[in-house]
Amino acid sequence: MTFAIRRAARLILLDAAGRCLLFRYDDPLTRDPVRPGMRVYWCTPGGRIEEGESLEAAARRELLEETGLADARLGPVVARRQVLLDVAHGAAPAERTPWRRELQDEHYLLARAGDTDVTLDRQEAVERSLYAGHRWWSAAALRGLAQPVFPPGLADLMDALAAGGPPPEPVWLEGPLARRRANPAPPSETAPAGPPQDERAFKSREARQCRSP
Repeated sequence: MTFAIRRAARLILLDAAGRCLLFRYDDPLTRDPVRPGMRVYWCTPGGRIEEGESLEAAARRELLEETGLADARLGPVVARRQVLLDVAHGAAPAERTPWRRELQDEHYLLARAGDTDVTLDRQEAVERSLYAGHRWWSAAALRGLAQPVFPPGLADLMDALAAGGPPPEPVWLEGPLARRRANPAPPSETAPAGPPQDERAFKSREARQCRSP
C-alpha cells in the first residue's frame, strides 16, 4: 500500500496551572480505520510542517495561527505519534478532494503559555469550518471525557511532565514503536543494535517520498 507522509508539529501547551489546551473538532474530513465512525474529538494545536520549515518554526507558526498566543515558551519534543488516516481536503463540500491515505508523523513539543486568552481570527478556513470549541483541561478532567482525545495517553503524559519534567527522549504514544515498547521481545529475540526495523522502514519510505516529483 502506498500513502503520503504528512509530518506535523503539535503542541502540549500548558498554562500556569498545568492544564492543557485542546480544540474540539467536528470533522467529516478524516477517517480513522482503527476508530470507524469517529467524527467529534479533541486534539492539541498544531499542523503540517511545510517544505523547508524547521520543527520549531512550524510549531510557532501553527501556535500563532490557531491560538493567537505569541508569548508561549517552546520546550523539547516530549512525544511522538504515527497513525494512518484517510483524509480529504477542502473547507466546503464542493471543494473537497478525493480521499487518500496519509501517514501522520507527529512530533509533540512541550510549550508553556503565559496568556490563556485564545483568539481564532488567524485560523484557516478549513479549521474554522471544523472548529467546535476549545478548553484548558486538567489531566483529571481529561480522564472523565467520553469523546476521543488525541494524542492517546495525553492525561498520563501530563502527569509525568508535572512530576518529572520532560522525558530524556520522546515518548511514543501511538504507532509501531509504541507497540514495540508496550510489548518488548524476550531477551533471546531482541533485535540487533540500531534503529528498530519499523523505524528504518519508515525512514526509507520517507526518503522515497521526498525524492518523488
